[in-house]
Amino acid sequence: MTTPSVAQALSVDKLQMYFPLKQGWLGQKRAWIRAVDGVSFSVGLGETLGLVGESGCGKSSLGRTLIRLYRPTSGSIQICGQEIGALEGESLRKARVNFQMIFQDPYASLNPRMTVFDSIAEPLRTHGMAKNKQELAQKIESLMQKVGLSPRFIRKYPHEFSGGQRQRVAIARALAMNPKVIICDEPISALDVSIQAQILNLLVTLQKELGLSYLFIAHDLAAVRYISSRIAVMYLGRIVEIANKTDLFAGSRHPYTQALLSAVPIADPKKERMRKRILLSGDLPSPVNPPSGCTFHTRCPYAQPRCVAEVPVAEEIGAGHQVVCHFATGRLLPRSI
Repeated sequence: MTTPSVAQALSVDKLQMYFPLKQGWLGQKRAWIRAVDGVSFSVGLGETLGLVGESGCGKSSLGRTLIRLYRPTSGSIQICGQEIGALEGESLRKARVNFQMIFQDPYASLNPRMTVFDSIAEPLRTHGMAKNKQELAQKIESLMQKVGLSPRFIRKYPHEFSGGQRQRVAIARALAMNPKVIICDEPISALDVSIQAQILNLLVTLQKELGLSYLFIAHDLAAVRYISSRIAVMYLGRIVEIANKTDLFAGSRHPYTQALLSAVPIADPKKERMRKRILLSGDLPSPVNPPSGCTFHTRCPYAQPRCVAEVPVAEEIGAGHQVVCHFATGRLLPRSI
């Protein structure tokens, strides 16, 4: 899938992440879980790209591959112009100053035996980014203030904070090395609804102040719409549609995207009662044995024989709006298989 010609903080090309799966009593037969299956996209400097899709579609696997918790099976990952897909050891450690991740569960991502000070100080010490203890303390106090926490909390432990405060600590730790790209993996889904907006606003403020680029992974389409400038839709390890948020919400062309959008609540009660939901039949197929042709054809209300036999390619239907569907540029036909 091609991408807009903008300055790129993150560029991904034909990325695959397959996990081995042994089958049989003795594990003689090997299959592969195709968690990420040929994904391409880019994130511009200072831009937020939202990534949405059902549970099990490969969003989190993609995020963890991008920060090199996994070594990709194939494909390219470039961050700030540097290819990181094949880096290992010291080279990878040095490259990590440019990219960080904010995880879904702030309690699980923070070491319960370490104070806030030590959690934030760890990456600074590892990369030698503080000359002495005084400079280290100043950097940590500044980071605490950036995320809206009082520096007097730095000697407390994670269990002494609320969920929202813990996520602010996790954000401060991610910012410690002045990264250019941050992968946000469901950063608000574990928080109370009343706190979610605060964290979203904090991320927006930090982006403006520091020029950060985000890949924002989430289930909540309302949150993705609020924080993102462009949105990518993922299904069974592949991106099926990508567009700026206005075009996606006003004129989505992939049947899967249309089904996702139909589930977003509308504030107007009258419109909410009158609108039509698009219900998909069946469950998400297994990434071990994905359907032939278009992987969505087993659940698509418009599927044709061509969809079973041929893998669709990305089609440009507008400026920066790309859809992976055989009928993206024409009228969708009634189901015949």
